[in-house]
Amino acid sequence: MKPSRVVSLIFVFIFLPVWLAACATTPPTPAPTVTVASEDTVVIVQSGGDERLRELATRLLTPRAFSVEDMASYQTPQLIVGGLPDGLPLDLPMPDDATLLGSMTQRSAWEGVTVALDVSLPKESVAEFYTQEFGKQGFAVWERPFPSEPPPGTAGVTLCRRDNWAEVGVFAYEAEGKPTEVQIHILTDPRLMPCAQDYGVPGPMPFADSLMPSLTQPLDAKTGSMNLFSTGKASFSTELYSALSVKDIAAHYNAQIEDAGWKLIGQDEDELVARSSWSLTDKFDGEWAGVLLVTAGPLEWSSRFVIFQIELK
Repeated sequence: MKPSRVVSLIFVFIFLPVWLAACATTPPTPAPTVTVASEDTVVIVQSGGDERLRELATRLLTPRAFSVEDMASYQTPQLIVGGLPDGLPLDLPMPDDATLLGSMTQRSAWEGVTVALDVSLPKESVAEFYTQEFGKQGFAVWERPFPSEPPPGTAGVTLCRRDNWAEVGVFAYEAEGKPTEVQIHILTDPRLMPCAQDYGVPGPMPFADSLMPSLTQPLDAKTGSMNLFSTGKASFSTELYSALSVKDIAAHYNAQIEDAGWKLIGQDEDELVARSSWSLTDKFDGEWAGVLLVTAGPLEWSSRFVIFQIELK
């Protein structure tokens, strides 16, 4: 969800019920009412009023995954109007005359907290204020390897703390005649924090990518491969044609996995299937499990399918 939409939803939660209450009478078949909540959001109340609006906003905030496996990576979002979640690993400074609109916690591809507030400071001063105040808590400015220009009318800064990991992104937007809108994004899992990684490529890459061995196929194989990555999971898969047996191909990949620092837990194999299980402890003491599976193809004896998948326990 775009940060601006979070602010808009919070705005709607706070002010639209007041507007609805002011309508003393409602015709049996109300005409659509258009309420402009912000410059980029228009709310049209067709029917249902306050309760239906709240249910609509809640429904749109709730992720719907395509599979049970995807749902395991989500948790129910919390939208806190006018407040902050418990257990923040930092003290959130507030400029004088700041209005805290609220916050949202949600876990999906990114896990963390988003805070929205209005301030009277100009946008450049917002970045300076948080750089100074968070600096007192051990944060330092983090420069992205490939920085991009901020959108027109915005200013921001990214701050990183490597002792008791945390990353804070501060973004301020100015519109004429209105308070400066501020959004603060807080990440606390170093596996999700771009500033905790040293990839040297545009944009943050999933942490699991750094733990995947660089697997190469046997010399005589003809194939294509695919790599998939997410926050706590990664996989390598390939279908190849080789004169090597299933056992020999499994041994070929097992050696590469072991060279990458993984520890062999167990294995079993026959002429058709070979399986090995692995474990690894990452630099943040996270425990990972890995499984290599090699199978003989059903149509041609020289056909082999290989998959290696790793997952954070």
